[in-house]
Amino acid sequence: MTVDGKSVGKVGSYTFANVTETHTIKAFFAKEKIVGLPFYVVDGIKVFIGFSSDASGTMKYIAPAGKTVEFQDNRKTFADIASHWGKSYIDFVAERELFVGVSDLHFAPNAGMTRAMLATVIGRLYESSYGPLATSGAHVFTDADYDSWYGAYLDWAASSGIIQGVGGNRFDPDRQVTRQETAAMLYRFAQYIKADTSVAPEAMPDYSDASSIEAWARQAVLYGQQAGIFTGRGGNSFAPKETATRAEVAAILQRFIETIV
Repeated sequence: MTVDGKSVGKVGSYTFANVTETHTIKAFFAKEKIVGLPFYVVDGIKVFIGFSSDASGTMKYIAPAGKTVEFQDNRKTFADIASHWGKSYIDFVAERELFVGVSDLHFAPNAGMTRAMLATVIGRLYESSYGPLATSGAHVFTDADYDSWYGAYLDWAASSGIIQGVGGNRFDPDRQVTRQETAAMLYRFAQYIKADTSVAPEAMPDYSDASSIEAWARQAVLYGQQAGIFTGRGGNSFAPKETATRAEVAAILQRFIETIV
């Protein structure tokens, strides 16, 4: 779509308000290419591969050894993301079944993620490409429900060093995760899968509020910024202690996956 000859990109809707002069709006339509996503079958269930991307022009993916990989479209539809800035990122993670909606038709892109949700998403990403999670059964957190939907993922992430508690053997699974916590978890996950997480020596994150990033998260934020995985919020600030929204985490995950693949 173009407005006065300038492209506004591919959009599901466009709102034009407070019109005081003549403008020219044009819409261009083209048949969209459907690219099948790689999957394999376990006990009759299709497992779509999380670490998969065609950003290079060719579909590349990481799959567990010995699996027969096939391809199939796996589009999802959410009524509340049609004009959202994060639609393409949300489509990416939903098609790989890393995220699910809050209902069949709603994704809630602006809602925050909990710490348990993020640990679960990272766990799904790992197991779809590397195979079953190895859990210790130690159950290190006293405030976690290990019989719930997130239990096995929390167990795996804790024993793998990807997540850390908040003190007193507590994880605080239902608290919304902050942007700096998101950076730290993803950074430790990158190290766990032996990705290159090296950064320039003595470097600092290049954000206007870098001084407010906690020391324990600074290296993680720096890695994410230098790798192009993280972007600022509202200009050049990182907002480290603000809640990470579901749309923001979807965008971060897509960039992370494309970096790794």
